[in-house]
Amino acid sequence: MTSQLDTTIAAFEKGLTDFSAAKGAKSIDTWLKTLEKADFHGAKIIHENLSKLKTHLEADEIDVPAIGELLRNLAEETGRTASQADGAVGEKILQLAGLLSQVGSDLSR
Repeated sequence: MTSQLDTTIAAFEKGLTDFSAAKGAKSIDTWLKTLEKADFHGAKIIHENLSKLKTHLEADEIDVPAIGELLRNLAEETGRTASQADGAVGEKILQLAGLLSQVGSDLSR
């Protein structure tokens, strides 16, 4: 999971300018597979929100405000799970939560 976190954090830190909707959906597929095996409080709601996000990314017309809202929801749930992780992984999860929140807020404007 650490390498997935690193990859996702790097994509958000770059501002997603080089990240197409198709690439985002593919990345979500990887996370969905990981979360299907996960056994921590909040995994199911994160999985559900990621599935919704993937649906929005694969739509003919992108609903940017809806994606922003989903990212903010994911930020909240992701941040809540950080306390369940050990050391560096927990820190990476918090970092990802912050990035999700920031991008979600930017898209919701």
